[in-house]
This record gives sequence, C-alpha cells and structure tokens, in this order.
Amino acid sequence: MKKALLTQAFLIIIGLGLGVAQTVNVNLVTVPSNALNCTNTVVTVSGTNAGAGFTLQTITHSYSNDTIFIEIDYTIPSFYITVITSWSHNVSLGNVPYGNWTVVARGYGSGTLLSSEFESLSIDACCPSAIPLYQFVNDTVCSGEPITVTNNSSGNNLTYFWEYEGGTSTAATPTFSIGEGGTYDVTLTVTGDSCSDSLVKTIEILDLPEVELGNDTTICDGDSLELSLPAGDDYLWSDGSTSYQNLIGAVGNLAVTVTNDDGCSKSDTIAVTAVLPNITVNLGPDKTVCPDETVNLNAGTGGSTYQWSNGESTQMVSVNQAGNISVTVSESGNCDGIDNVLIEWYTIDPVNIVQSMDSCEERLIWVDQSTHDVVEWGDGSTDTSLLVATSGNYFVTATDLNGCESIDSAWVNIVDNPVFSLGNDTFLCGNQTITLTTGMSGDHLWKDGSTGIAFTVTQRGTYYVFVTDQNGCTGSDTIRVNDCLGVSEMTAKEIQFYPNPTQDVIHIVGYPNAPYQLMDQTGRIVETGLLNNGAINLEHLFSGVYFIQLSDEEEVKTGIFLKN
Repeated sequence: MKKALLTQAFLIIIGLGLGVAQTVNVNLVTVPSNALNCTNTVVTVSGTNAGAGFTLQTITHSYSNDTIFIEIDYTIPSFYITVITSWSHNVSLGNVPYGNWTVVARGYGSGTLLSSEFESLSIDACCPSAIPLYQFVNDTVCSGEPITVTNNSSGNNLTYFWEYEGGTSTAATPTFSIGEGGTYDVTLTVTGDSCSDSLVKTIEILDLPEVELGNDTTICDGDSLELSLPAGDDYLWSDGSTSYQNLIGAVGNLAVTVTNDDGCSKSDTIAVTAVLPNITVNLGPDKTVCPDETVNLNAGTGGSTYQWSNGESTQMVSVNQAGNISVTVSESGNCDGIDNVLIEWYTIDPVNIVQSMDSCEERLIWVDQSTHDVVEWGDGSTDTSLLVATSGNYFVTATDLNGCESIDSAWVNIVDNPVFSLGNDTFLCGNQTITLTTGMSGDHLWKDGSTGIAFTVTQRGTYYVFVTDQNGCTGSDTIRVNDCLGVSEMTAKEIQFYPNPTQDVIHIVGYPNAPYQLMDQTGRIVETGLLNNGAINLEHLFSGVYFIQLSDEEEVKTGIFLKN
C-alpha cells in the first residue's frame, strides 16, 4: 500500500520542538518495476522532518527472509525552529536476488525509531536458464556445527559454485562449517546453458561458551584443584555436578560440558597427574621481644632452596625488626612449604630514678623494685638504692617486667651542714667575760636556749651552739671555758657521743650499759633507763634540744644534743 505524496508545506513556529509527533516521518517508498537481479536496484524513500537543522547520519539496508529493511537516521538538535521540511533519498540495494520482496523503510530520530513505510518489489531472473535459489536448513548454527542447505535452483544443465567463509564447493548441496561466531555471506553461483546468476544469503554463527579448564597438572597432598568457569550458563560435569565450580582432589580426569543461552555447547577435560607431598615448615609461635632484640628463625632441613620475605635465602636467619616474616621452602618433587611468624616489640617501661626529700650531708636515690630490677648503677653497684654523699649526675640501667633494658639519669644535689668554730677551749679569770660568735647567718640555739647571734660567758663551763641555715641543715660546736689556775676542778665531765644532730639513735662512747636520764630545755626529766649497747633510741621524742646525764660510781657525765 502506498501513501500519497504530500504537498510540501511550511509551518514556521519558534519553539523547542517538544511534543511534535513523528519528528522524522517516512511517507513514501518508490521501487522500480521489472528489475533484474543482475543489475543495481535503486529505491527512493521520501519523508519529512518536523524542524530545521536536522542532520542525516546514516542510511543502511539489510535482508531478512523475503524483506529488505532500509534505515534512515537523522540527528535531532536539542533546540530547533519547527519547520516541516521534505526530504528524498535514493538508496542503492545492489543486485537483489530473484523473487518477490517487501521493502520496509524506517525513519529514526537520534537512533530512536519514529516512523516506517513499505512497498512490494518484484525482481526478475537475470538468467532464465540458471535461476539460483536455496535456503539454509537452519539460519543460525553454533560455531563449528555443520551447515546444510536446500537447493531449489532451476534451469538447464546447471552447475554450482558455492563460496563461504574458509572454503568453496561445487556440490549441489554441500555441508560445511564456520569456526568463529559472527554473520557471514554464503554465495551460490548457478551456471546454465549460456549464462549464470548468483544468490547471496547471510547466516549467523553463534559463539560457543567459554570453557577452559587449563592444562593437566599436579596438586599438593591435602589440597584440591578448584575449577571455576564463568557463571550464567548450564553445566554438566562428568561427576554429575551442575555448578559452574568444581573440585578435583585426587589423580584422575574431570570433564565438563557447558551450554549457553543460544543452546551452543562446548566441552573440556583436565587431569590431575600426581599428588605431591608437602614440605613441613614450622617457624614456631608468634614472638614478642624487646625492641631491637635479635630473633633467630630456622626453616628446617626439608628443602634445597629457601626464600624469606626479607630477601634472605639461607635455612636460618636472624631478625631484629618487628613485623611478619615468612619463608618458602622448595624441593624438587615436593610442594613448597610455607610458614610465617609475627614478631612484635614490647613497649618499654622506662626506668625512673626516685630521690628522697632534700637532706643534709647525704641523699638516698633508688629504683622502684615492683617495676624494675637494677642491672647496674654508674659506679658499678647493683643494689636497688644508692646513698649519695656528693652532688652530681647519677646513672642507672634497669630491666622492666618484660626484661627490656632502659637507662635513666638524675642530678642529685647534696646540701652540706654549716661548718664553724667557737674557738679553742679557754680560761675565764675574775670578773672577766667572753663573747662567743659563730660568724654564720641562720638560726642560733645556744646552751641556755637563747637564739642570738652572740653569747656572753661569765663563768666556767662547757658551752655549745646549734646553727640552722636557710637549707634547714644544722651544724654545732662546743667550747670549754675553765677557771684561771687555782680554781677547783669540775666534777662533771662531758660525754662523747654521735651523731649530733641526730634523728633516730644516739651512740655513747665507752659506756655500753650505764644508767642515763634525758632532760628537755626546761630541765624536765623526760626519760630514764640503761644504755643498750651504748645506744639510746630517740624515735619517740619530739624534735628539739636535749640534755643527757650519765652516772657511775666515780663521777657524773653530761652532754647536749639536737634531735631533728
């Protein structure tokens, strides 16, 4: 059925061209009459576009059974002026085979089908004594499958010549195959009494599914060879499995046939030829060590070659870095042995020197025994603590609870007790007085409890003073003042004792078990008793100045001391 040729009209509208029906409209197909199949057949396709600025992209044609399709594609711009514009194209179809055809012309806008029109086309034989005509038994076959034809050619004294992908034939009905998927031309040329004619048809060859199991191989003892094919097809393995994956874990063959959606099938087979023993490698458990400590690893004697992850190639290696290290051990006829070990470092708990409060003459420094063990102090000693009598920088090396060493240093400041002298023992005559001074600044405490920086002596006796400086350290000195010659001797003698000042214990020289009494600055007796191996425990007494008095059968001995 033909459409009447439309009279060209122009309808000019400014706009976006949106919502216009049949933007590319095919309205007429014109075909020649009495065309021969040995000449070039030209068909005219006419139509209209809904706007200006449409661009012709492609004109193509193809055959399908008894139909010839012509595709005309215009590009539609995003913005255009709506103008009904006519067009006409002559399309060369080449030598159309003998017979009756339907020509379908289809119009596209930017790749989208928008309209179509058709017309009948009759093609006469080019050579009446040799008219080629054949059909494929199947228009589509799988790659490599036989292709068969039905030859209905007519004429007188016919001979045949077939041309197809990869070969030719002179048989009337040849059987052949094409090994690769795609669309291919098959040409039959028929020769009669005095002329010949040809017919070209296309056949579609379907691709086979992908089936590649790989080369025959060996596996390691205890392992399986995992076989995996692309998912989505149908599978049938020789062991009955229908999954796209399978395992083979022993010596033997395993085959599979894969069928795709087109019904094409392909098979493959793989064989495990041997099961090889494994090399045993054991590097031991993961290890945690002190930073920079060396770890020795042994991969064993089971192989002839060794490859460590740190680049070493010996049986044994020494590692002093944290991290994972692995080794691969190889031996001909065996499967590689692989093992790894993780080496981690302890976080070092650093040692810290602890110091006692500031003290006079000496100071104690030590290391906390609950967290560290002393390896060595700077002087070579290994005790937990060190009694320091000299200011300076002191070092210690110690190990934490994981046995990791660290070093610490500390400056220790020692404050000396004040040193001064009241002078040598002297004499006092008549109404003479003596003024005693220390020449020191600080807090003074004299024998009578006075605190001035000077002390006046008016009579014989033993006089002493304690001086405490700004650091809280105390020094003392004693002076003996005697009468001039002829004055009676003193009946009391002073005691020799140490240390003075003291904190916990005072020791008396020469009197291991003598009776004693202690008096405070007011003269009040605070304690009596017997010396214990020449010592008195003072821990229970308050800080201050105390007098001590010893008595034996011959004389009384006295002394004064300061308790801190």
